[in-house]
Amino acid sequence: MFCTRCGKRIDNVNARFCASCGNRIDRGVDRTWPDSPAGMTGIVYPGDPAGNSRTYGGQRPFEEWAPIPRAGSGRGPSTGDRKNKVAALLVAVLVAAVVFAVLSQEPYGDDNGTVVPPAVPSDPVDFGEYTCRTAGDFDSGIMTWGTGEYAFNDTLTPCMIFSLDPEKTSQYGYFLWNLYNEDEFYLIPKSLFGLTDRCYNAEDVYLFEEYDGIYLDKAEAKLYWSACSPGDYTITVCCYASESAYRSGGVGKTYTGTILIDGTIHREYAWTYGGDGYKVDASFEFSEYRTYRDMNTSGRGLVSADYGDSTGFVIVDETVQSLSSGLQTEYLMNKGAETDLLGQDYADFILSFVQCCICYPAYDDSHYADLVVYGQNEYFAYPLETLYYGMGDCEDTSILAAALYVASGYSAAMVLVPGHALVGVAVDGYVVPTYNADLYEILEGEVAGKTYYAGETTLHGFRELGVIASYKSTHDGKEWYSEYIGEDNYGFYVVPA
Repeated sequence: MFCTRCGKRIDNVNARFCASCGNRIDRGVDRTWPDSPAGMTGIVYPGDPAGNSRTYGGQRPFEEWAPIPRAGSGRGPSTGDRKNKVAALLVAVLVAAVVFAVLSQEPYGDDNGTVVPPAVPSDPVDFGEYTCRTAGDFDSGIMTWGTGEYAFNDTLTPCMIFSLDPEKTSQYGYFLWNLYNEDEFYLIPKSLFGLTDRCYNAEDVYLFEEYDGIYLDKAEAKLYWSACSPGDYTITVCCYASESAYRSGGVGKTYTGTILIDGTIHREYAWTYGGDGYKVDASFEFSEYRTYRDMNTSGRGLVSADYGDSTGFVIVDETVQSLSSGLQTEYLMNKGAETDLLGQDYADFILSFVQCCICYPAYDDSHYADLVVYGQNEYFAYPLETLYYGMGDCEDTSILAAALYVASGYSAAMVLVPGHALVGVAVDGYVVPTYNADLYEILEGEVAGKTYYAGETTLHGFRELGVIASYKSTHDGKEWYSEYIGEDNYGFYVVPA
């Protein structure tokens, strides 16, 4: 058989993943949750200090009912926004699919199993406010797409329509469709199933499932998608002679196409600092996120000897700079036009944005947080990746905070300590805030004549710059992170100017 993503031959019939690209290849038709409860369509994170649930990602994008709206959390456009975007597609001229590459499935090529070499990429096609590139069986015309309307729950809704070639359709009587977005994942609270474990709060315990789409079996060779949004999608249709052949586990013929939908992603953030409410937003193209996603893919899990490389992830691009400008505008509107934008209070304000607006991925003892989002036990994310998902663990949020500090004119650092990462920022005239010395310390470090103060970025509420909780090590008796600075490559790593 052949990998559906990279086309490499796989000789081990029991293989679950492609050895060349890591693509999951055991996508059977029997899913653990074929009739998922509504809560499984997203990620509900209960850690909001205000008690508000936040829903993220993982929505069912193509099932034949109206799309499920996301909670208003700054994670993307509302259902109405998506419908407006799809409606814009109807105004545009329907376009044919465009060749970008060839990626199909078992076998990789024509019906005789002939391997077809990848096609030369062609230019993308603009339609409405999106740009589309297609590949695989879209290239050969076996699969096609267009726009139209479909009655979701008896409501006629604009949508994209994926179809199988009529000649192929006439050979089969039952079809198993799947639409898979490789940037989505499942994180399901165990409390939905009445499950608990050692965690003090059942709602903080999760089941994990690698996201590979939800299968939809039907007697029609068409798939209707009303929640069109930017992303990398793989569309497969497995064809069977009849429904009974499918139900009895018969062998089907699978066709695969890929579609890259590029467009603008909007994020909105709201939080409270110093008793005042603030709102900022960020916009970027999906292709920008995709560029960072595909960068440095072999160097994301740093070890102690590479801690200095962490500063290489602190990139100030147009999106980060625009977000920094938005933070400055909001701050000056509340504090006054003459307010210091390089002082300790503004440094605290930037820190509060990351603490309050970027969530920490929920996890349990058997899953690292990065594994949930990125599929790796350790993954250093670029700022735009963290903004895309709206969440990140300690190094991800510290990298984002460091980028915002640099964009705002501060000298920033990455602070690496045992099992943890923090952000560091240099401020003049630092005033020690009130804190409990039994539980916290002021963590600082001097580099090249500048004193940097560490900031905790993995909270869901504000804590002042410099105030860091006790480490309380159990293996060497040390109680504070400051005891490790300068040992075993732990310390402050300044972001190059």
